[in-house]
Amino acid sequence: MPSKGVGRGRLGLGRHWRRGRGRGGEGGKGSRCFDIADRATSDALAGHALVAIYFGASWCSCCCEFARDLAAFCEALPSRDLDDDERFRVVFASLDRDAEGFWSDFEEQGDWAAVPFEDEARRDALAARFSIDSLPALVFVDLRNGETVTADGVRYVQMDDCMEPRDCLAALMNDRPDPGRDARRAKELAEHRAEGLRRAEALRDAVVTAPECVSWSAEQFEARCGTSDFKECVPYEDEAQMESILAADFVSSCAHLLKGDPRARPFWSALQALWSMGLSFSDEAARPRAERVREAVVASGALPRCVDVLKDLAESDDAGASLEWIVHLLSEHADRGLAELLVTQDAIGALTALLKRKDVGNRVLFSLYGVVLRTDEATRAAREAGAVEILKALWDETYEPGLASDDSHGLVGQDLCELLALLAPELYEAYFGGLKVLAEEEDGATAA
Repeated sequence: MPSKGVGRGRLGLGRHWRRGRGRGGEGGKGSRCFDIADRATSDALAGHALVAIYFGASWCSCCCEFARDLAAFCEALPSRDLDDDERFRVVFASLDRDAEGFWSDFEEQGDWAAVPFEDEARRDALAARFSIDSLPALVFVDLRNGETVTADGVRYVQMDDCMEPRDCLAALMNDRPDPGRDARRAKELAEHRAEGLRRAEALRDAVVTAPECVSWSAEQFEARCGTSDFKECVPYEDEAQMESILAADFVSSCAHLLKGDPRARPFWSALQALWSMGLSFSDEAARPRAERVREAVVASGALPRCVDVLKDLAESDDAGASLEWIVHLLSEHADRGLAELLVTQDAIGALTALLKRKDVGNRVLFSLYGVVLRTDEATRAAREAGAVEILKALWDETYEPGLASDDSHGLVGQDLCELLALLAPELYEAYFGGLKVLAEEEDGATAA
C-alpha cells in the first residue's frame, strides 16, 4: 500500500474523497460513482500501484467520446487480471464550469473516483502541476514514488483501436521512465549512429576505390561495408547524424550504385536509402534539412538514371521491387521539373505502361497524377501513350455494374476519378454520372 505521504503530498489529490450527493442522490448513480465515503486518499487507492488522473469536461465533445473509450478500457482490464505493478484506478479531475456539467460527465462511470468538484483550487493545482493545456488528458502516476509514468495516457488508451487493451497497458508500462533503461537506449542509439556512419563511409570508400562495385553481389557489399541494406544507414529524425551522412557523400555513393543491375539487391537497396532520406524529416522545423537531402539527390544525377531504368524495366516481368522504389523516389521530386525530365527522356510511355501492372502499387497513380500531368506537354504525351484506354479498361474492371468496387489495382474512388477527370473529362462525366445513379439506387434500396 502506498504511504499517505505519497498519496496526499506528492500527488496533491487532497486528503478526503467525498461521497457525492449529485443528481443520483444518496444511493443513486451519484453515490455509486464515488463509493469511497470520507476516506483518506491512500485508503481510496489501496491495492493500486498507479493512479490515472483524467482531466475532462462535459462541454468538450472529444472528452465525452474519450470518457466512453476510457471506461471500456478499464472494463477490459479488471484489477484481478493485472500484475501488482499494473493495477490502476481512474481519478476524475473535472474542468467543468458547474456541478451539473460535472455530474453529467461522471455519473455513468463505474469504479472511478473524483476530486471533489467543490475543491476547485485542488483541481486547478493538479492541472497546473501536469501542464494540462488541452482536453482530454490522462496522466498515469506511480503511487510508490510519485513519479509520472506518462502524461500521454490518451494515446495509449486509443491504441486499442489496433491493439488489445492488455497490450496497450503493457506498452505504457514499457515506456515509463527508467534511468537505467534510458541510459542503455542512449548507448544503443550512439552505437547505432556510429555504425551507420561507418557503413556510409565504407560505401563511399568502395565507390571511390572500386567504381566497379556496381556489379558486386550483396555478399561482397556485406564483406566490404558491413551491410548490403543501405537503408540501415539512414539516420531518421537525427539532425547531427544527417550532417555526418551528407558529409560522407552517402547520397552520391548510393546514386553511383544505380549504374548497376536494377534487379540486384544493392541497386534497389540504394534506391530505398535515397527515398528514405528525403522522408526522414517530417516536422516543420526539419524541412530545411529535408530540402538539403533532396537537393543532394538531384545533384547526384540519380533522377535521370532512375528515368532510364524505368524505361528499361517497364515491360519486365521480374523487376517489380526496383520499379516500385523508382516510382517512390521520383514521386518525392515532383516539384523539381520531373515532368519535363520525363518528357525529355521520352519516358511518359513507360510510366503509362506501369498502370497495367499489379506489382508496382498505387503510388504509380499518384506519380502519374501528381507528376506527369503537371504540364500540357506531358498530358498530351500520356494520352498518346494510351493512358485513357488503360484507365478505361481499369474502370470497367473495377466498377462492373451492380458489383462492389475491387481494389486489386489500388485504383478505386478518388484516385481513378481524378486521373480520368484530367485526361478524359468527357469520359469522367459519363462514368461518374453512372456511379452516382448506382449510389442513389443503393441508398434507396437501403432506406426501403
